[in-house]
Amino acid sequence: MEKQLSAKEHFDNGKNFIDQNDLDNAISEFTEAISLDPNFSDAYAYRAKAHNLKRDYDSAIADCDTALKLNPDNSTGYFERGYIYLYDRKDFDSAIADYDHAIKFDPSNAGAYSHRGIAYGQGKKDFDRAIEDFTQAIELDPDLAIAYSNRGLAYRFKNDNDHAIADYTKAIRIDPYYALAYFNRALTYQSVGDTAKADADFAKAEKLGIRGGERGYLRGYSEEK
Repeated sequence: MEKQLSAKEHFDNGKNFIDQNDLDNAISEFTEAISLDPNFSDAYAYRAKAHNLKRDYDSAIADCDTALKLNPDNSTGYFERGYIYLYDRKDFDSAIADYDHAIKFDPSNAGAYSHRGIAYGQGKKDFDRAIEDFTQAIELDPDLAIAYSNRGLAYRFKNDNDHAIADYTKAIRIDPYYALAYFNRALTYQSVGDTAKADADFAKAEKLGIRGGERGYLRGYSEEK
């Protein structure tokens, strides 16, 4: 007779499926964990993560709300709900509030700092606060290329082109295929009159998938989780 898995085992399987980007099986495993333990807050929070990755934001926010009702200290629940508020609802104040809680309950969460930085920069135009958050994210995870790229954009909006170029360059060293970092560095080179370097970066960005016709405006923050 086949051994029945526990709620925790189904939960662990679901996390492994997320790592493999097998989101449908991840959701199935988290759902099974919940059926065995309806008070399993983390199973709801991680099922929300899988729904977010599928861009099923209505299902994700319902799971976040349940996770947080079951455990008001659930950092993952706040993080995933903050993601919805930031990228889907464009409710920057609510996103910041949720990332505040995510950080409170998990101060080592570099991603929460990075996304809160986007909320401050993109939503509130508070580029100094954004830079503070991206810097904290980098201190927690020095290989977080997205935080360097996004900090570069915040510096760019402050007309601090030297720091912007330095951050885009760091992002590219970490991830040589980071098209957006090449593109925004090209725009920064262009603004300081270094046409040769700008053209080289535009060509690299186009080769990686950002079209040359998009030149002439500063592209926004990278949004990857």
